[in-house]
Amino acid sequence: MKKLRVFLSTIMIVLTLGVLTGCGEGSVDYDLVASGNTITYSTVENMKESPRNFLNKTFKIRGKLKSNGGSYHYLFGYDSTNCCEWTLEVRTADEVEYPETTKNVVATGIYKSAKTNGRTSYYLEISEFE
Repeated sequence: MKKLRVFLSTIMIVLTLGVLTGCGEGSVDYDLVASGNTITYSTVENMKESPRNFLNKTFKIRGKLKSNGGSYHYLFGYDSTNCCEWTLEVRTADEVEYPETTKNVVATGIYKSAKTNGRTSYYLEISEFE
């Protein structure tokens, strides 16, 4: 069932992105705020499965910001049925501070990678919070 849901979500992404790229939004490659919860869920899952396909792309995304109480921060949200949660690690660019809120935020950033102790991690480097 999950594979079918991911497949259908992927098809929706392709169709939605085709429409969005014709709208003249030049600075953002993936506007997930305009796409809706299911497209956001599917895109984030695809980012985890094939991260290299998304490297250096700019995303605009809405989610709740959480922290582990230290330096690890992430956005999370749900698909439109509230059954499936997505999470995405976020880091801030220089001079960008995390907002102090438990509500939804809109973040814009570039998907990047970093190697630590031989292990590659992927994250969204936030350049702006709304």
